[in-house]
Formats: sequence, C-alpha cells, structure tokens
Amino acid sequence: MGEFIANAMLMVVAVAIAFSLPGMVNSFIYRWWPMISTNPDMLFFAEAGFAALLVVVFIAVKNALQNREVVDSARLAALVHASSKSGWLTRWRERLLIRKIPAAECACVMTVTGYDTFAQTDSQFHEVLHESREIRVMLLNPMSDGARMRADSLSDERDYYGRMLEEIHESVGYLKSLRSSGKKVTLKFYDHRPFWKLVIIGDYVWVQYCQDGFEVNAVPEYVFALQSNSPERGLYTPFNTLFNEKWNEMPTLEFDFETDELVQRDTNGMVLGRALLPHSPHAGKKLAIARHSQCALTGYIPNQA
Repeated sequence: MGEFIANAMLMVVAVAIAFSLPGMVNSFIYRWWPMISTNPDMLFFAEAGFAALLVVVFIAVKNALQNREVVDSARLAALVHASSKSGWLTRWRERLLIRKIPAAECACVMTVTGYDTFAQTDSQFHEVLHESREIRVMLLNPMSDGARMRADSLSDERDYYGRMLEEIHESVGYLKSLRSSGKKVTLKFYDHRPFWKLVIIGDYVWVQYCQDGFEVNAVPEYVFALQSNSPERGLYTPFNTLFNEKWNEMPTLEFDFETDELVQRDTNGMVLGRALLPHSPHAGKKLAIARHSQCALTGYIPNQA
C-alpha cells in the first residue's frame, strides 16, 4: 500500500512538471534571457551555474548506474539486509524485518552458545522462537577440540571458556521453557570449530561468519531470502542445505532434556555414550567421561586451578 501511494505521488509530480514546463521555458526566454544576455556578470554566473548543474547531474547519473549494479547484484544473491554495526537504528531495522516475517513452522539455529542469539531477554530471536512450532538448535560442544580452538582464539579473555559454559546453560534453560510450553525442541552439539552462525526463520536466513579472535556480534550480518520462483538463485538455499547437512551428520550428539545429559548415537541410532554437561570450567574430566571408552564426549575440558 505504501509503495502504491509513493508511485502515485511521483506520477502526479511528473505530470505537474510536464504541464508547467512550456510556461517556464516561455518565461525564461522572453523575460529572463534578455536581461541575462545584456549583463556580462549575470551571463557569467548563469553559465557557471549551468555548468555546475551539469556536473551534479552527471555525477548523480553515474552514481545511479553504479547503485543499480549493486542493487542487481544484491537481488541476484537475494540479499535483503546487511549490517556491520549494532546501534539502535540497526536493531530497529532488524526488528522491523523480523516482524514482517510470518510465523514459521520450524526455526533452525546454528551458533556458538546461543545466548546472544535467543536466550538473552533482549536478544534478536528471543520472541521469534516462541512463534515456531518446532525449534532445531545446534551449539558448540564445550568438550570438543572446536571449543578449545575457539577459546584459544579469544585468548584476551581469560575466562572465556567459563563464560561459554554459563551461556550454554542459559540457552538450555531457555529451550527447556519452550519445550515446557508445548514446542518441539531438539538440541544438538557439533564438535568442529565454529565457522558460520545461521538462523533460518521461514524463507529467511541470517548469516554471520565466526571469525577467529572476534566475538560473533562483532562481525557483519547478512540476511538472505528464498526466491520462491527461482530457488536456485540466491544464497538462501546453500545455507539452508548446509544447516541440514550438519543437522543430519552422524554420529550425532544430542541433548537429553529429561536427564540433562549429552547423548551420542551412531548411524543406527544406538547410544554410544552419555555425559553430563559441565557447569564449571573447574570440572574435572571425570564429570564428562562417557560410559563408552571411545565416546567423543571425552574431549576438551580445560584444567584450571
């Protein structure tokens, strides 16, 4: 509706200019031009002003053509939003975008701890997940080599691993509340070093690159939309496919909300081992040792005094 009104106003202005143009030209030729042509100073300023106007017009046309190329490229990639700052204006635009999205049947999230993504009260997707019937979440396994590499890359923060555990437990608590409200919630953990943060809500995917040495919130965010008429175009489909591939990888490490344990299963769904999710970076390895000696749950837990 807003776009229709804007187009209608532009048409009215264009018609008004078109009808007034002959009168303006007539007035300039017969009234103003004789005065200007006989006055050298006025003629000089008129020529200089016209030259400046032409420069402005040519620069505007050049920028318009360049912007058109950028817009065409963004449209081809199905990029609907991009931001590199976390100011109030950016957050306001992001929330406007989220409000336009209809409630999704399934919401998918792959991130590091999930705290800044959905667990924190004022986080971007805190309320959005309440509107989805099914929620699939993948978080970084805090006992994996990937967690060690992530912690090492953020070496400026001495207790990053402890904060990671706290945030993961906050995210688990939030997912439990969704589960208790009747939502179908599945939480899995991946072992590799974080590479992409993905949030898929309906036909939109939010993407951030997990750069070593930087918090996820410090890197730019991109939003791609599914082009229903041409799903092969744009970057929504590749990122959606990436999440599904990671989600279906075997063996899988899934969280049991009933026992608060990490459960590892093989390709046949058989349980290979269980382990408690550590609550503190001071926890010893015995806390997380699985019943199966080869279980990948017995990965990295830092020994801190």
